[in-house]
Amino acid sequence: MRRRMFIVIISVLVAAFVYLGFRIAGPLYPYPEFFWPVTAAFGLGLANVLWMPLHFWTSEDPETSALERTLERGAYLALGALSFLLLFTLARDLAVLLLLPFGRSDGLTGPVASAGLLGATALALAVGIGIALRGPRVVRVEIGAGAAPLRIVQISDLHVGTWIGRRYVEDVVRKIRALGPIDFLFLTGDIGDGDPKGHVEDLAPLAGIETRIGKFSVSGNHEGYWNEAEWNARIRELGFRVLENETAEVASPAGPISIHGISDPQADVARTLATVRPYRYSIFLAHQPHHAEAAIAAGVRLQLSGHTHQGQFLPWNLFIRKIHRFAAGLYREGKTSIYVNRGTGFWGPPVRLGTLSEITLLEVDLWAD
Repeated sequence: MRRRMFIVIISVLVAAFVYLGFRIAGPLYPYPEFFWPVTAAFGLGLANVLWMPLHFWTSEDPETSALERTLERGAYLALGALSFLLLFTLARDLAVLLLLPFGRSDGLTGPVASAGLLGATALALAVGIGIALRGPRVVRVEIGAGAAPLRIVQISDLHVGTWIGRRYVEDVVRKIRALGPIDFLFLTGDIGDGDPKGHVEDLAPLAGIETRIGKFSVSGNHEGYWNEAEWNARIRELGFRVLENETAEVASPAGPISIHGISDPQADVARTLATVRPYRYSIFLAHQPHHAEAAIAAGVRLQLSGHTHQGQFLPWNLFIRKIHRFAAGLYREGKTSIYVNRGTGFWGPPVRLGTLSEITLLEVDLWAD
């Protein structure tokens, strides 16, 4: 299965670069001063992008050197550029096909068009990087209309690792503190992305966030890619209780609350939700939103998830709702509210375009229907 996936990924990447080579670099051939630099850039980009999955699947050492981190960043930037250039080129080629019967497509396929597509790609990449590195906004969500709501902050998909370090985390903490007193802080997975030993200090600012009731965390699929147990150990050191297919029961001024959390790589949803009781307000922490079907059936009152990033950037944000029923934001199914955080950080290319990173502040009236 792993080998087959590797072959598919490599084949798709090679096909994409070859297609773009013909459609973008090809028209520049009469102008060697442009053709060769563009062709060389495509070749280097392809080599860098192919290195990443090969290294990931063959390396047995989780620690990465400075050179490997540089290559990884280059590969992610190349993937971001590839995504935009592929989108723009496919759109251009579709326009060419539509205009071909009318004999009006010549101006869309020459060297000027290639330069325009490369320029649009560079602009989209630059704008997307600027938006991503600006950090998350605070999204306020009201569930019910109680006089003294429970104040919950959710962080998801921070992806501390290749691009996101201590400075970004400090900005997140500063924005949370500016919200005033909170009852809960929940981490809903993919907080870490890489070797945990190399990012202990990056996460340290999260220890400084105080809550009136508690801090809880569940793992995501990316912790599982590296070392879930060690990531969970690091998060516990920051004052969080990590829920691994288990339930925590806490008291609040509004009444008893049960917090159910699953481990994403090895989720036992049935066992975890078997403890849901109608006389306790139930909060379900699940990294992936598709577990909402089980939560609704079990009578959970509030599910908090992440994972989707709302597609993160064009064009993927246009298709994410076709893949995930619960893709981003707030949903209501009977008495169950589902909130999907759009990601406090980002993964892969350091790009946000068409979506924004977020810290979620939920103000919840526990028993409002």
